[in-house]
Amino acid sequence: LVHEILYDNDNFGALDFRSYVESLCSYLDLQVGGKPIPIRYGINDLTLDLTSAVPCALIVNEALTNVQKHAFPPGWTGTMEARVEAAQDESGRVRLVIRDNGVGMPDERRIGSLGLTLMELLAKQIEGGVTVRSGPGTTVMVSIPA
Repeated sequence: LVHEILYDNDNFGALDFRSYVESLCSYLDLQVGGKPIPIRYGINDLTLDLTSAVPCALIVNEALTNVQKHAFPPGWTGTMEARVEAAQDESGRVRLVIRDNGVGMPDERRIGSLGLTLMELLAKQIEGGVTVRSGPGTTVMVSIPA
């Protein structure tokens, strides 16, 4: 998907992150029990260089896959929703936030979590960090240098 978007773009070194995230979410077709999980976007005009774009894309993919697998268990009666936000702050850092309104992530699921470890390693590759908050819902926050 990253290659496809770059191919359609005149600048092979940069990725329009909003377009990428919207395409990724369409491709993932997130559903639980046959019902689609609505995804809201709060992504400012944000272009990432390829070095940052690929790890961020993989983090978004992992976080949204976790939403589908864990946020809304069988019998969930509330409204399902996920949100992806990204912006560059006044200090120049890029802040990426993926959140849901599901059941949250129990502490025991965080310990030794392959998905969380993967997101942390991807963020470290680009000198960033990951923070996860739970309850209600789960929020994954990523901060990377511009």
